[in-house]
Amino acid sequence: MPTFPTYQYRIPLQLSLLNPLHYLQLAFWAYFRPSCLKQYLYQADPSLYRAGPGSHIFQALRSSAYNRLFLAIPGTACLVSALLSLPLILAITALTSLKANWLGWLQGLLAGGAISASFFIVFFGVLGIGVGFARGASASTIVAVNSGTAGGLILASILGVLPSIALNWEIITNAYQVPLIFGALIWLSIALVVGGILGIVIATPVGLATSFIAGYLFVIVNSMSRAGGNPEDNTFGGLLFCVMAGLAASGGIGAGISLGRGICVSLSICIAIGVAIGRSSGDWMWGLLDGVVAILLTLRFHLYIVELPLSLFSSRLGVKHPAKWDALSVIPLPGTQRCITQTLLYKQEEIAVIGQLLSNPFQRWVVYQPVKRYLHHHTAPLHVLYQFLTEPEWDIYVFPPETTDAWDKISSLGEILLSELSGQWKSCNFRKPCCIFEHRVYSSTCILQDRRETPLTHFSGMLLALSEINISRSTDFDLPNYRPIYSQLNSYQGGNEIEWSFELMADLLSYRTIDLLSGVEAHFGVFQPSNYPIRPTVLAALQTLREISLEITTFINATSRVNRAAALLRANEALNNLSEYLVSEVANPEQTLLQTILNRWHRLISEAGGKIGRTNILKPVVNPYVVGTPVTGDLFVGREDIMQYLEELWGNSEHCPSVVLYGHRRMGKSSILQNMKLRFGASIQIIDFNMLLVGHTNTNELLYELAVRVYESVLPEHQNQMQEPQYSDFFSRSPYNALNQFFRQVNKFNQKQRFIVAIDEFEHIEINISRGLFSPQILDFLRGLIQTYNWFTIAFAGLHTLQEMSQNYWSSLYRCVLSIPVSFLPDVAAQKLVTQPSPEFDVDYTPESVHEIITLSNGQPYLLQLICHSLVTLFNRQICEERLERERCFFLEDIEAVVNTPEFYREANAYFNGVWMQASETQPDNQIELLYELREGAMTQAQLVEKTDLEAENISSALERLIHHDVISQQNGLYSYNVELMRRWVCFKSYSHPK
Repeated sequence: MPTFPTYQYRIPLQLSLLNPLHYLQLAFWAYFRPSCLKQYLYQADPSLYRAGPGSHIFQALRSSAYNRLFLAIPGTACLVSALLSLPLILAITALTSLKANWLGWLQGLLAGGAISASFFIVFFGVLGIGVGFARGASASTIVAVNSGTAGGLILASILGVLPSIALNWEIITNAYQVPLIFGALIWLSIALVVGGILGIVIATPVGLATSFIAGYLFVIVNSMSRAGGNPEDNTFGGLLFCVMAGLAASGGIGAGISLGRGICVSLSICIAIGVAIGRSSGDWMWGLLDGVVAILLTLRFHLYIVELPLSLFSSRLGVKHPAKWDALSVIPLPGTQRCITQTLLYKQEEIAVIGQLLSNPFQRWVVYQPVKRYLHHHTAPLHVLYQFLTEPEWDIYVFPPETTDAWDKISSLGEILLSELSGQWKSCNFRKPCCIFEHRVYSSTCILQDRRETPLTHFSGMLLALSEINISRSTDFDLPNYRPIYSQLNSYQGGNEIEWSFELMADLLSYRTIDLLSGVEAHFGVFQPSNYPIRPTVLAALQTLREISLEITTFINATSRVNRAAALLRANEALNNLSEYLVSEVANPEQTLLQTILNRWHRLISEAGGKIGRTNILKPVVNPYVVGTPVTGDLFVGREDIMQYLEELWGNSEHCPSVVLYGHRRMGKSSILQNMKLRFGASIQIIDFNMLLVGHTNTNELLYELAVRVYESVLPEHQNQMQEPQYSDFFSRSPYNALNQFFRQVNKFNQKQRFIVAIDEFEHIEINISRGLFSPQILDFLRGLIQTYNWFTIAFAGLHTLQEMSQNYWSSLYRCVLSIPVSFLPDVAAQKLVTQPSPEFDVDYTPESVHEIITLSNGQPYLLQLICHSLVTLFNRQICEERLERERCFFLEDIEAVVNTPEFYREANAYFNGVWMQASETQPDNQIELLYELREGAMTQAQLVEKTDLEAENISSALERLIHHDVISQQNGLYSYNVELMRRWVCFKSYSHPK
């Protein structure tokens, strides 16, 4: 970002209200150098200067620098109008018979001060609140000083030479038509020039206030002129008012956000004044003539008459050329180009003057020729070009920014010069209306410029283009596209440095693998820098990249992991230091090019370091896999179909059907019951009723425990209205009646809740019935509760369906309970369980290892968890106890090392033995014999008949039962184990095959 422009003129920190020179200095700022006024405002309080729209203008009242500036405005208008009108009055009185009226002269000066104060209040209030503090303070000061000075000059001159006049105040107060005409025309002109909603917002208060002030001034001036001459003549008064307006506008053009916009606004106001005068006086010819006079004064023709001889004889008279102190000149003055050349050659401290000329669209074409001549006649033109981009005196805003968005969008003086040299249009401003106006002026002056192209002008365009491109985000940027430009600079001093550096950066930008980074050294063998390099900071940055490249070479050639990691660490640290150096020392476009190279190198080095870092882990990994207990949260995956089915059953219907979840041990039935609590809302209460915990009692205690669990799940507001189940009620009388009575009490108050009793390990009910602990009638009673109370549901979980239970008393529940199988996880869910057990888990699996785990377990949840748990245990033992260097990843050999140990099968025995015992204890017989034979591999039914000597009918029924229980599967007539690890467990199992 460019810096705020400063000037060689001494700017006081605070204006002194007792120093007349400070009043004159303020007038000079307002009429010739508005940028100096902005520097005064900026240095007084930079943060307030940059404040956006709002009530920040009131903070200025706490600053003495701002207070003194604001108070000096009326005094400046009075002092300058006094100095200008006094010799005019003396000359008139000396050449005519008129006598000076010093009291009237003083009244005119005071009126000028009042005019300036009025204009300041209006403009500062509107622009300060609506646009920004800097815009409001600078524009209001310039407009107020110029308007007050012009008004004071005209009024003091008239009142100072005329005798005492009794003004006809009745005519003045009744002349409302003139202010209204002024108001409408000035509002329209400001709104059209500024444009958009902002133009309407600004034009409304400013136009109204300005028009009424100017309108009544016109009436007063016209009334005074008629009082001093022909009472019926309006022409002289209108002419005087147009002179006053033109003088005010000639300095007021500096109040615009750019000179082009300032001139447009001022000219439009002058045209509006001419029309208003013609309409109010009834003489359109005189109104047109008065408007032309105002326009000529606005374009500063009166100053051109004074500045022309000064510009011609400035060197002889020993005074500064007007181009150096008049930043608002519209017509170029003779000798301006000579002045620019002298500034480039001898007076670099006055570079800001060139910025003022470049920001003036009428003077911009004058700058081009001397700058181009200076560049091409210089012994080291490439050094000069880079000065435009890198030297502090060139890295300044082409004109001071005043609004919040201007700080990021106004170009630097060097960038504008490069655009001029390359023949490319680049606006000094960023507002669209200003850009359009400036470009029209620029296009009309192109015929006055020498636009012949040279390698230097092409290179200027290249530097400008690279400065404007966002290289890091550009998808089609290719530095070699500029090779035809920078390769033609060898004939200039330092041209080989430019070509070599851009070729090197083009190669560095093309590197996509870390191996290529070691090839930088080859570029340095063909270039020898001069004693006076054009860009020493760029060469230093490239030399650092060369040193980093040598570290990359060390990394590639090293065989020790420690040495490879150390080389990458040194390279990464050097890149970080170089990044800071680029920001502080290297200018664009090389800064952006080199920073893009650094970002790409950082990525390549980080990727290489990550591969090494995975072998440098000594901290044990937290084991996220759960073995043997129900899982919840992220580890509960793959049961979405069952959970969704349960939601459909229990979510909307008035009656929730009971279910039985059946499947092998360790298949995830208990996990499903546990996660149902998290799945359903408060309207459905899941009551955990595990028979392993409550099943070792008698019928009375079992039903009492069920009543207590239900009571604890009832809403608190209903509990207060109910009687808690009493232990004595379940033993002093029938427990069935006691529970039914309690349920009737729940049914009375319960209207919103449903209770689902999750009975895990439900086979223990039959075991306790066979032991005499439970009465067989308990199952009929449970069926009655299910059918009577629609808010009561049972979810059984076990190894069997109810139809498979051996006793007939289960038949009462067959028709009212749905069977839901719980089988193996699908591959997608199994893969997620293996690779993403928790968000913090950072050990990888190769795709082959994930496939092997799923193949061995067939998606059996317990085995998946056990294998992965064992892998993490193995990993921690290797890196922490055995101090092995290994990658942070699991491979096929790790899986084989885990599953081929006796420890693994002892851990997994809970699952394998459960399947084995279920096959041995259930009908039909001979299931064990078939499982034993299938350990050798897949077989047909005929092969099993041959090996077992069993009848084909018995084998067929046994195979159907094993398939139903997901122990084996049949494909293309071959029967085999569903779980490969189950087959291996059978091979490891030591037993005598029954004959």
